[in-house]
Amino acid sequence: MDSHASRINNHNIPYQQLISSIRRMAGEFIPAGKRILIVSKGDEDLLRVADRETAHFPQAEGGGYAGHHPGDSEEAVGHLENLRAQGWEYLILPATSLWWLSHYTEFESHLRTHHECVCTNEAGIIFRLSGSTSLARNGRSSRASAFSRNGYSPSPPPKAANVMEEYARIKLRQFLAGPGRLRFPKVDEPVVSIVIPTYQQAHYTLLGLESLLVADDDVPFEVIVVDNASTDDTEALLSRVENIQVANNDCNLGFGEACNRGAKMARGEFVCFLNNDTLGTPGWLSVLVETARSEPRCGGVGPKLVHPSGRLQEAGGILWRDGSNLGYGRNANPTDPEYDYVRDVDYCSGACFLMRKDLFLALGGFDPRYAPAYCEDTDLCMAIREADLRVVYQPRACVFHIEFGSSEAGHAVELQLRNRARFRAKWRLKLRQYPAAGSGEEWLARDRREGRRILVADDRVPDAGLGSGFPRARTLLESLASLGYIVTFLPLNNVTALEPATSELQQLGIEVLHGVKNIRERLSQRHDLYDAILVSRPHNAHWIPVIKEFNPEAAVIYDAEAVFCLRDALQAEVEGKNPLPPLESKRRLRKELSLADDANAVIAVSEQERALFTKHNPDIPVLVWGASILTRNASPSFDARRDYLFLGSLATPPNADALRLLLDAIFPAIRERSNARLTVVGAPVPASTTAADAPGSVVLTGYVNDVSPFFDRARVFLAPHRFAAGVPYKVIEAMAAGLPCVLSPLLAQQLEVTDGAEALVGDGVDDFRLKALRLHEDKALWLRIQQNALRLIRDRFDPAKMREALGNCIEGAFESHFGHASHNRRPAQIVAAPGTTQTIRPPQSPSIPLVDDPLFQARATI
Repeated sequence: MDSHASRINNHNIPYQQLISSIRRMAGEFIPAGKRILIVSKGDEDLLRVADRETAHFPQAEGGGYAGHHPGDSEEAVGHLENLRAQGWEYLILPATSLWWLSHYTEFESHLRTHHECVCTNEAGIIFRLSGSTSLARNGRSSRASAFSRNGYSPSPPPKAANVMEEYARIKLRQFLAGPGRLRFPKVDEPVVSIVIPTYQQAHYTLLGLESLLVADDDVPFEVIVVDNASTDDTEALLSRVENIQVANNDCNLGFGEACNRGAKMARGEFVCFLNNDTLGTPGWLSVLVETARSEPRCGGVGPKLVHPSGRLQEAGGILWRDGSNLGYGRNANPTDPEYDYVRDVDYCSGACFLMRKDLFLALGGFDPRYAPAYCEDTDLCMAIREADLRVVYQPRACVFHIEFGSSEAGHAVELQLRNRARFRAKWRLKLRQYPAAGSGEEWLARDRREGRRILVADDRVPDAGLGSGFPRARTLLESLASLGYIVTFLPLNNVTALEPATSELQQLGIEVLHGVKNIRERLSQRHDLYDAILVSRPHNAHWIPVIKEFNPEAAVIYDAEAVFCLRDALQAEVEGKNPLPPLESKRRLRKELSLADDANAVIAVSEQERALFTKHNPDIPVLVWGASILTRNASPSFDARRDYLFLGSLATPPNADALRLLLDAIFPAIRERSNARLTVVGAPVPASTTAADAPGSVVLTGYVNDVSPFFDRARVFLAPHRFAAGVPYKVIEAMAAGLPCVLSPLLAQQLEVTDGAEALVGDGVDDFRLKALRLHEDKALWLRIQQNALRLIRDRFDPAKMREALGNCIEGAFESHFGHASHNRRPAQIVAAPGTTQTIRPPQSPSIPLVDDPLFQARATI
């Protein structure tokens, strides 16, 4: 036994204690029955792990200890991959063998690139070996058994980090050999002070500084470089950089102390700590500053860190009870939706971290106990959270980080292990509140926001421009997020990441699971994650039992969005189809209403539809939640307006039919008495539409991003719909914008408006045309309708009231499901609108026959 057998380098752990720790670590992080390789130095004691098959690494062909080490990294990698192909599933490097990581640098890079580090502590490191690697696929394993035979294989292609390093060294040599200089602009009042600690690695420092020069950021910043007594070309490089501050330490004080010195020199409102081996993408700094200013109680913010290989390095970090940590998403695809939404995290890496300078100084800066490096960033984030502030992960800011580019890999691991013990000792009481490593709680621990977790499922990412209930769906998601719920949105039918809607939701802290091809598989990965599920639209209700299969304790909210069979009956009548027999109509209605039978709460869009659900099942509470919108404080006057306006997605049959009716039967007669134009906002425009239109009298805009200018130019909004479901959101938008409306009887009924009060109602083509002309010409009537409609919107659809009602509905669903309001996670904070109260309970309403209901019997009278 060599000298390591009695005591481990730097860690001061007796050898027998190390063996016990390895066994405990394997028992905690490696499932029973798995096959484990251990860098053992031939010690059989290390292989005695209960309920798991173990073997030496490296080993001879017969499976015994090889008796010597690999000749180089390629040999070590080949040997490991050959054994992995034989079914070995884990590799343990005890603390006695950490020198492998500094001696076999390509082996260390291979482990971290292709396999998953599941545990790192003072006893050692565990890697889970992936099912396949490019090495095995490319057949480059001829040296795998080099311990027993000598084969030959070509050298593997260089890793991205190696290519980057070689490029950086060449670039530095060329820069220093020429007359060039780096010139940063002079900034008298910087918003951000970027503090870059350096020690050696001048080639990476050059790349980092050039990256800052082309960052394309609107935020004024200064650069402060604090050098830790580098002996390479750092001094020569910095002498050629203009308009930056440089501080030189007499010795290597490490990352934290260098940053502390730089922060004291800073003039900016914010300080951004930035490793010299980082490359920012355009706009990264502006995004971090915007986030720090806009997110409530934001104590610090970090970006998405990506390795030069293009794989994710870290999407925020997770802390475990034993003080170990996990860079969430390591080696994953950085564009996967799990890593693309704003959320609170335990920590963000100090490789790039922005916070207010005064807060940093008030917290005492980086703790010197961790010098020279590692755990200072985790410790600082812990202090931020202890001050009741948030650490925010912002994926819209992306920074490439050449990991270990500023320190030697093996020594870096040793420092990590030492400082983790110091971190654990400092925060031992606080860490008791954290989940245990290996407990399977990664899905919960990745997001440190407090609140119930809700999975919302609907057809597609709700782009408000699509119509068809998607503006309401978008507002519902925003309301849930503002109430403090932790929301995941799952598109069920169209999985495309529609933009900008997807990014906008992600910036609100909503996880958007776009691109999911196998929904069951994705749900199985998140077993028991959600406290509630909210499924929208009748044709998606069959997903409720599937989602419940993987979240059996979750409360269920069914969001009807509309009672679709009512619309279908009206559409059939308009299209001249034979009406359904009364019994079949009744059966279809009952079938649709019964979709909510297993729900803990139902959300309907109108009082009429609420009454249907309540009549069908009086025991299920129903919330009417049709829209949430603010009214305009001011809008153009009657005299400043001129046009008629029609607005809606023309891909949907109700809107397409209404437009055809308007162009064929209503607007031609209006055009004879008025020179006002009709503006049609919506897409896609039917090819047959333009044939019937007089030149200049009808303007077809197609899709527009912002409809506000069209609301402001129009004098009258026209909505002659003959069939539709739910509530007409486009009409609500027009009323909220101060634009008076002429409606069909159906839409008036859905909104519960009175003819001549909040709108004019045209009963038939001729009546609709006359009322459109009258509202366009009668200023007094126009003003009265406008003010009444604004009052209706404020009373029924005020966002504060709607949020409160939605929150009470969700909490009521929990109470219904569990029998009391408490649950395993803290509920969202429901804040009542000033002067209001809201209770969700089964409404007391008169008995309404399911078939004889006026809604169901409504006739398309236009």
